[in-house]
Amino acid sequence: MEVRDPAALRALAHPVRQRILMQLAVAGHARAADLAEAIGQPANSVSFHLRVLARAGMIAEAPEHARDRRDRVWTNVATSYQVRPDAGDAAETILRPALRWVTDVFHRRARQDDGDDPGDDPGHDSGDDAGDGDGEHDRGGAAAPAGDDRERTQAARQFVLTTVLLTPEQGRAMARELEELLARWSEQSLAEARTDQGTPREAYQVLSVLAPRDDSPGTATATDDPAGDPAPDDARSPRSR
Repeated sequence: MEVRDPAALRALAHPVRQRILMQLAVAGHARAADLAEAIGQPANSVSFHLRVLARAGMIAEAPEHARDRRDRVWTNVATSYQVRPDAGDAAETILRPALRWVTDVFHRRARQDDGDDPGDDPGHDSGDDAGDGDGEHDRGGAAAPAGDDRERTQAARQFVLTTVLLTPEQGRAMARELEELLARWSEQSLAEARTDQGTPREAYQVLSVLAPRDDSPGTATATDDPAGDPAPDDARSPRSR
C-alpha cells in the first residue's frame, strides 16, 4: 500500500501505531484489549490509536471475527506500507520523529558503552507527538514495559555511520544487498512471531540510508565549524560506532 495522504502519513509516523500494525500482522486480527496486552499500552490509548489508523484507511473492522455487533475486531488492509518521497510533507512527518529516535539511540548506546544506561524509561515516548493535528490526543499515557528491565537495558542497539568509496554500480549493488537483508529478517521474524506468539519480542527498527554524500559548495555540514572554518582532520573520522 502506497501512503500518500497526509492523515495516513501522520498515522504511520507514530511508533505506537507502527507496533499496532505489526501486531495485527502477527495475529491477523485482534481487539483493542488484545492489542493493549500484546504491546504493553493502556486499552484506552490503543483504542485512540486504532481510531486514527481506521480514519487513515490503514485498518478495517473484521466483523466475521466479532462475537456480536458491539464487538469490534480489527485487521490490516495491507501487508506492507510504502511512503512515497513525493507524498505531501512526508519528509517532515516521517523523518522528524525518526531522527529524534536516532538521536536517542545514539545517546543510549553511548551510555551502554559507559555502563551508565539506566534502562528504558516507561514514561518516555521516544519523541513521539501526542497529538495528530486533528484536535484529538492520546491521554492514556504509557504502560510499564513488559519483561525484565535489565534485559531491555542490554538489548542490541547499534549506531553506525561509515563512508565507503563506490562506483555507481557498486552503490546499486550495495543498496540491493541491504534491501534483501532487511526483507529477509522482516519475513523471518514475522513468520516466527506468528508460529510462536508466546515468546516475548521487542519491536526493533532499522533506519537505512545509502546515498552519495554530495554536499553543495558552501553548504554547512555537521563537520564544519559554525564560524565557517573546516573541522580538523581528526574530527572527520570515516566511521562512527
